[in-house]
Amino acid sequence: MLARMAAAAEAAASSAEPEPPGLPKQQGPLDGVPAAQRRILAMLRTRAAGATPALIAAETGLSLPHVRRSLRALRTARLASDSATTVMWGYRPQRIVLWRIAATERAVAARPQMGWAPPPPEKPPTTVPAEFWWLFWSGTCASELRLPEDALHIADTLIGGPDPAGRAWALETLPLDALRELRSMTGYDTGSAARRLDSALAHRERAHSPAADRREHPSGR
Repeated sequence: MLARMAAAAEAAASSAEPEPPGLPKQQGPLDGVPAAQRRILAMLRTRAAGATPALIAAETGLSLPHVRRSLRALRTARLASDSATTVMWGYRPQRIVLWRIAATERAVAARPQMGWAPPPPEKPPTTVPAEFWWLFWSGTCASELRLPEDALHIADTLIGGPDPAGRAWALETLPLDALRELRSMTGYDTGSAARRLDSALAHRERAHSPAADRREHPSGR
Protein backbone atom coordinates (compact mmCIF):
# COMPACT_ATOMS: atom_id res chain seq x y z
CA MET A 1 0.00 0.00 0.00
CA LEU A 2 2.82 2.37 0.85
CA ALA A 3 4.39 1.65 -2.52
CA ARG A 4 1.11 2.46 -4.33
CA MET A 5 0.74 5.74 -2.39
CA ALA A 6 4.31 6.77 -3.23
CA ALA A 7 3.74 6.00 -6.89
CA ALA A 8 0.51 8.00 -6.96
CA ALA A 9 2.22 10.98 -5.33
CA GLU A 10 5.07 10.82 -7.83
CA ALA A 11 2.63 10.67 -10.74
CA ALA A 12 0.69 13.67 -9.45
CA ALA A 13 3.88 15.67 -9.04
CA SER A 14 5.03 14.84 -12.54
CA SER A 15 1.66 15.73 -14.07
CA ALA A 16 1.51 19.18 -12.44
CA GLU A 17 2.52 21.80 -14.94
CA PRO A 18 5.32 24.02 -13.62
CA GLU A 19 4.83 27.78 -13.84
CA PRO A 20 6.56 29.07 -16.97
CA PRO A 21 9.80 30.84 -16.03
CA GLY A 22 10.16 34.55 -16.53
CA LEU A 23 6.48 35.44 -16.05
CA PRO A 24 6.13 37.87 -13.11
CA LYS A 25 3.10 37.65 -10.85
CA GLN A 26 0.33 40.11 -11.59
CA GLN A 27 0.83 43.18 -9.39
CA GLY A 28 -1.78 45.69 -8.25
CA PRO A 29 -1.18 49.45 -8.52
CA LEU A 30 -0.75 49.74 -4.74
CA ASP A 31 1.50 46.72 -4.25
CA GLY A 32 4.52 47.78 -2.23
CA VAL A 33 2.94 51.05 -1.05
CA PRO A 34 3.44 51.34 2.74
CA ALA A 35 0.46 51.46 5.08
CA ALA A 36 1.04 55.11 6.04
CA GLN A 37 0.97 56.18 2.39
CA ARG A 38 -2.21 54.16 1.82
CA ARG A 39 -3.77 55.97 4.77
CA ILE A 40 -2.90 59.30 3.18
CA LEU A 41 -4.40 58.24 -0.15
CA ALA A 42 -7.64 57.18 1.57
CA MET A 43 -7.84 60.58 3.25
CA LEU A 44 -7.14 62.45 0.01
CA ARG A 45 -10.03 60.60 -1.67
CA THR A 46 -12.39 62.61 0.54
CA ARG A 47 -10.69 65.91 -0.33
CA ALA A 48 -11.24 66.51 -4.01
CA ALA A 49 -10.16 70.15 -3.67
CA GLY A 50 -6.90 69.09 -2.04
CA ALA A 51 -5.45 69.20 1.46
CA THR A 52 -2.40 70.73 3.11
CA PRO A 53 0.20 68.50 4.78
CA ALA A 54 -0.88 69.88 8.17
CA LEU A 55 -4.50 68.84 7.58
CA ILE A 56 -3.41 65.42 6.34
CA ALA A 57 -1.35 64.95 9.51
CA ALA A 58 -4.25 65.99 11.72
CA GLU A 59 -6.73 63.63 10.07
CA THR A 60 -4.47 60.60 9.64
CA GLY A 61 -2.71 60.77 13.00
CA LEU A 62 0.71 60.76 11.34
CA SER A 63 3.45 63.20 12.25
CA LEU A 64 3.95 66.16 9.93
CA PRO A 65 7.51 65.12 8.91
CA HIS A 66 6.24 61.61 8.15
CA VAL A 67 3.39 63.05 6.05
CA ARG A 68 5.78 65.22 4.06
CA ARG A 69 8.12 62.29 3.34
CA SER A 70 5.16 60.11 2.36
CA LEU A 71 3.74 62.76 0.03
CA ARG A 72 7.05 63.08 -1.76
CA ALA A 73 7.16 59.32 -2.20
CA LEU A 74 3.57 59.27 -3.50
CA ARG A 75 4.41 62.03 -5.97
CA THR A 76 7.41 60.05 -7.23
CA ALA A 77 5.12 57.02 -7.60
CA ARG A 78 2.65 59.17 -9.61
CA LEU A 79 -0.11 58.53 -7.07
CA ALA A 80 -0.34 62.07 -5.66
CA SER A 81 0.29 65.54 -7.01
CA ASP A 82 0.67 68.99 -5.51
CA SER A 83 -0.04 72.52 -6.65
CA ALA A 84 0.41 75.96 -5.14
CA THR A 85 -2.51 78.34 -4.81
CA THR A 86 -3.29 81.62 -3.07
CA VAL A 87 -6.03 81.81 -0.45
CA MET A 88 -7.19 84.48 1.94
CA TRP A 89 -5.96 83.60 5.42
CA GLY A 90 -6.77 86.07 8.14
CA TYR A 91 -6.64 89.49 6.53
CA ARG A 92 -4.06 88.83 3.83
CA PRO A 93 -3.49 86.39 0.98
CA GLN A 94 -1.27 83.42 1.68
CA ARG A 95 0.42 80.98 -0.67
CA ILE A 96 -0.25 77.34 0.24
CA VAL A 97 0.45 73.94 -1.32
CA LEU A 98 -2.47 71.54 -1.75
CA TRP A 99 -2.09 67.80 -2.32
CA ARG A 100 -4.61 65.56 -4.07
CA ILE A 101 -4.89 62.21 -5.84
CA ALA A 102 -2.93 62.41 -9.08
CA ALA A 103 -4.71 62.26 -12.43
CA THR A 104 -2.44 59.50 -13.72
CA GLU A 105 -3.18 56.05 -15.13
CA ARG A 106 -1.71 54.37 -12.06
CA ALA A 107 -3.71 56.52 -9.62
CA VAL A 108 -6.95 55.92 -11.52
CA ALA A 109 -6.35 52.17 -11.48
CA ALA A 110 -5.51 52.30 -7.76
CA ARG A 111 -8.66 54.12 -6.64
CA PRO A 112 -10.70 50.96 -5.93
CA GLN A 113 -7.91 49.78 -3.61
CA MET A 114 -7.52 53.08 -1.75
CA GLY A 115 -10.61 52.78 0.42
CA TRP A 116 -12.27 55.74 2.09
CA ALA A 117 -11.24 57.60 5.23
CA PRO A 118 -14.19 59.73 6.38
CA PRO A 119 -13.14 62.91 8.20
CA PRO A 120 -13.14 62.52 11.98
CA PRO A 121 -16.16 63.92 13.84
CA GLU A 122 -15.75 67.63 14.28
CA LYS A 123 -16.41 69.45 17.52
CA PRO A 124 -18.67 72.50 17.28
CA PRO A 125 -16.45 75.46 16.32
CA THR A 126 -15.84 78.25 18.79
CA THR A 127 -14.28 80.76 16.38
CA VAL A 128 -14.55 81.88 12.77
CA PRO A 129 -12.05 80.06 10.50
CA ALA A 130 -9.22 82.38 9.49
CA GLU A 131 -9.97 81.97 5.77
CA PHE A 132 -13.21 83.92 6.30
CA TRP A 133 -11.90 86.81 8.43
CA TRP A 134 -11.55 89.10 5.43
CA LEU A 135 -15.35 89.09 5.03
CA PHE A 136 -15.77 90.88 8.38
CA TRP A 137 -14.73 94.34 7.29
CA SER A 138 -16.63 96.38 9.89
CA GLY A 139 -17.36 96.05 13.59
CA THR A 140 -15.60 93.58 15.84
CA CYS A 141 -12.48 91.94 14.45
CA ALA A 142 -13.34 88.44 13.25
CA SER A 143 -10.55 86.92 15.33
CA GLU A 144 -12.37 88.15 18.47
CA LEU A 145 -15.80 86.71 17.61
CA ARG A 146 -16.88 83.64 19.54
CA LEU A 147 -19.44 80.90 19.06
CA PRO A 148 -22.18 80.44 19.97
CA GLU A 149 -22.36 83.95 21.49
CA ASP A 150 -21.85 85.81 18.18
CA ALA A 151 -23.55 83.23 15.95
CA LEU A 152 -26.23 85.58 14.57
CA HIS A 153 -23.70 88.25 13.57
CA ILE A 154 -21.46 85.61 11.97
CA ALA A 155 -24.42 84.10 10.11
CA ASP A 156 -25.53 87.50 8.82
CA THR A 157 -22.04 88.34 7.58
CA LEU A 158 -21.26 85.02 5.91
CA ILE A 159 -24.64 83.98 4.55
CA GLY A 160 -25.30 87.47 3.28
CA GLY A 161 -21.76 87.87 1.99
CA PRO A 162 -20.16 87.33 -1.42
CA ASP A 163 -18.06 84.25 -0.67
CA PRO A 164 -19.68 80.86 -1.53
CA ALA A 165 -17.29 78.91 0.71
CA GLY A 166 -18.05 81.13 3.70
CA ARG A 167 -21.77 80.87 3.03
CA ALA A 168 -21.59 77.07 2.82
CA TRP A 169 -19.60 76.84 6.07
CA ALA A 170 -22.14 79.00 7.89
CA LEU A 171 -25.14 77.06 6.60
CA GLU A 172 -23.58 73.72 7.48
CA THR A 173 -21.98 74.64 10.80
CA LEU A 174 -23.59 77.50 12.72
CA PRO A 175 -26.19 76.75 15.42
CA LEU A 176 -29.68 76.07 14.08
CA ASP A 177 -31.20 78.66 16.40
CA ALA A 178 -29.05 81.36 14.79
CA LEU A 179 -30.11 80.25 11.30
CA ARG A 180 -33.79 80.26 12.31
CA GLU A 181 -33.50 83.76 13.76
CA LEU A 182 -31.68 84.99 10.66
CA ARG A 183 -34.44 83.49 8.49
CA SER A 184 -36.99 85.72 10.21
CA MET A 185 -35.03 88.93 9.58
CA THR A 186 -35.61 91.37 6.74
CA GLY A 187 -33.45 90.46 3.77
CA TYR A 188 -33.58 86.76 4.58
CA ASP A 189 -37.34 86.22 4.59
CA THR A 190 -37.71 86.05 0.79
CA GLY A 191 -35.75 85.20 -2.31
CA SER A 192 -32.61 83.11 -2.68
CA ALA A 193 -31.40 83.79 0.86
CA ALA A 194 -34.63 82.38 2.29
CA ARG A 195 -34.41 79.33 0.03
CA ARG A 196 -30.84 78.62 1.07
CA LEU A 197 -31.73 78.87 4.75
CA ASP A 198 -34.84 76.72 4.36
CA SER A 199 -32.85 74.04 2.54
CA ALA A 200 -30.05 74.03 5.13
CA LEU A 201 -32.47 73.95 8.05
CA ALA A 202 -34.52 71.12 6.55
CA HIS A 203 -31.42 69.05 5.79
CA ARG A 204 -29.85 69.52 9.20
CA GLU A 205 -33.09 69.00 11.10
CA ARG A 206 -33.67 65.72 9.26
CA ALA A 207 -30.13 64.63 10.03
CA HIS A 208 -30.72 65.19 13.75
CA SER A 209 -34.24 63.78 13.90
CA PRO A 210 -35.06 60.62 15.92
CA ALA A 211 -36.11 58.93 12.67
CA ALA A 212 -32.63 59.49 11.25
CA ASP A 213 -31.11 58.00 14.40
CA ARG A 214 -33.32 54.93 14.06
CA ARG A 215 -32.30 54.49 10.43
CA GLU A 216 -28.64 54.70 11.38
CA HIS A 217 -29.04 52.42 14.43
CA PRO A 218 -31.99 50.13 13.61
CA SER A 219 -31.38 47.97 16.69
CA GLY A 220 -32.06 50.98 18.93
CA ARG A 221 -28.60 50.83 20.44
